[in-house]
Amino acid sequence: MFQKDLASIVSRIRSQFQTLAPNPRLLMPWSLLEPQHEALGKDVGYVLNVPTGIQPSHVSEFLEEWEQNKPMSHPLLFQIPPATELSQQDRVIDLSLRMLNSWEVTQTGQMIQKPWTVSDRRNVVLMPDPILGVFTSLSNRLCGRRVVKHMNIGRGMRCLILDGEAGGMLAFWNESAADTQTNLSMYLGDNPRWHDLWGNHLPMINDKGKQQFKVDREPMFMEDIDTNLALFRASFHINEPFIESRQTPHNRVVKLHNPWNHTISGHISFLEPKKWRITPKRMFFSMAADADYEIPIQLSFPVSETAGEKQLVARVEFTSQKRYDVNFTTPLELGLKDIDFYSHLTIERNPKSGTFDAVVTQRIANRGTEIISLYSFANMTGYSRQERLISQLHPGESIIRQFRFRDGAIRLKTQSIRTGLRETSGPAVINHNLSANDLVTH
Repeated sequence: MFQKDLASIVSRIRSQFQTLAPNPRLLMPWSLLEPQHEALGKDVGYVLNVPTGIQPSHVSEFLEEWEQNKPMSHPLLFQIPPATELSQQDRVIDLSLRMLNSWEVTQTGQMIQKPWTVSDRRNVVLMPDPILGVFTSLSNRLCGRRVVKHMNIGRGMRCLILDGEAGGMLAFWNESAADTQTNLSMYLGDNPRWHDLWGNHLPMINDKGKQQFKVDREPMFMEDIDTNLALFRASFHINEPFIESRQTPHNRVVKLHNPWNHTISGHISFLEPKKWRITPKRMFFSMAADADYEIPIQLSFPVSETAGEKQLVARVEFTSQKRYDVNFTTPLELGLKDIDFYSHLTIERNPKSGTFDAVVTQRIANRGTEIISLYSFANMTGYSRQERLISQLHPGESIIRQFRFRDGAIRLKTQSIRTGLRETSGPAVINHNLSANDLVTH
């Protein structure tokens, strides 16, 4: 792709510039997809061209290799997809996510290619591309800040905590959550300011001491936050978030970090998941400045608990320079790591009776290394419990089971079906809850 004698060409260019300046700084146009040219030396920088083919979520992966080798400089030049290929909103989101994901890895500078467009008037006139406004606004927000931590705000959503000379800031967006717009409520400071990508100040509702705001695909920003509180909130996590769906106690460790430069103390109370037994339920803590803190806990849940994504919710009451009373959350997942279990619900007309039946279909796969035997079941109020034996399911094998509830379609308006698996000789139980909202149409 590049000339074989590129190193000698660069050497001649350097010599020519040295006649004008004693220590010229050379920047080579380069593609982010290409590795560094070892023969050019460490005193040559690169302007890295970021093509539109690199997804925003993958930009940081390409940049990490460059950060490890640490060339002299490597500002980024973002290619912008034309308005004929993407809607204006998608162009704005694409650029902003590239900028945010890149800024998390490197702060060596960002540029955009050809930030202008041509007017549709009779006399052709060059005009600023509307996307230039977003680039300018976001550049000003990032300047004087760097990403210091991620904060959990829910599965599929991202929140970056930025801090620096310009002050603390949060950047939110929906990366892959099923709901395109999610309502959030949490305390982030006394008077935080909420902005969109264009720099517009947006109104924000305060309810019972919490800020209410929405997160969607387009990144949004909150400034004037309580940065240390955000860092404290972000430090709240559990050492092993995946929990086997077995009726035995599960020991875990909740971890926190004190970001303040002084000791904080208070109480932590575990509130959710509801109906779970969490021991200890409430305890006192005292954390030294800039110290890590661990809380051993034991979790158990009812036999009817459904598998899937959960949240460990804790109320944290503590005193720093003022008194705080806030809720922290961290994700959990309940399931069986060696078993893939999928269930879905359909409505089918019974060819014999003519009734509309509720039909549950299960797909079970053994992803472990041992032979397993299970009972599969489905239960709906008003019907006898249905259960079938799955004997000797070998590693790598899968099987399908189906349960029919005659004339069950009408009952789905007011009730649901519990379906799942349990070990024939063991504590493992996995439950799914299927309702009319889960119906699969053919």
